[in-house]
Amino acid sequence: MNIFLIGGTGNIGPCILREALSRGHRVTALARTPSKLTPTENLTIVRGDVMDTTRLAEMMKGHDAVIVSHGSAWDDPKVGPKTILAADSIIDAMRMAGLSRVIWVGGAGSLFTADGRRVVDAMEPLPDWARSAIWAMAAHYMHLRTIADLDWSFQCPSQGIAPGERTGIFRLGLDDLLVDDKGESFISYEDFSVALIDELEQSRHIRQRYTVGY
Repeated sequence: MNIFLIGGTGNIGPCILREALSRGHRVTALARTPSKLTPTENLTIVRGDVMDTTRLAEMMKGHDAVIVSHGSAWDDPKVGPKTILAADSIIDAMRMAGLSRVIWVGGAGSLFTADGRRVVDAMEPLPDWARSAIWAMAAHYMHLRTIADLDWSFQCPSQGIAPGERTGIFRLGLDDLLVDDKGESFISYEDFSVALIDELEQSRHIRQRYTVGY
């Protein structure tokens, strides 16, 4: 498969990239700082801005699917509106390029806890910029639900996500936060990426939000 990856650097992006390449997929990785990526077989590295919709569409042409692991700095006071604007530009670019398949890396904040609350409401008090970022991603998911001409999937992590091991052993859920028998909610970057490329290959959650956890 020929994949266009938006956000090949950062935290999750490099793990997604490695997982895709390890399975024999070809990847074009869009990065603001291409020098952070190491050239390797089946990888094309491009510099670009997701807000340049026309150029983004040109770069997307000829690919089979898009993976979006894009985000602004969490402490950026404009992270909320930037998230929405970037997502809108990406969707427009996909339509211009004639692509329909996209998997978005979402967040855990809008998932539900066992008592029916949103995860974000069950967390300790958050800075306004962090709450803005969480709700912006939730608003983007709600917008995706109105879209019928794209085969989108919205993959959310557990409440905790960090570097770890690639075990290939995890659970999938839908709208409810996954918690283990110790009451912990966690997934490694590596296994999150395994689940994402599984979805790309198997398409089990078309036009759905789903989550990954141990």
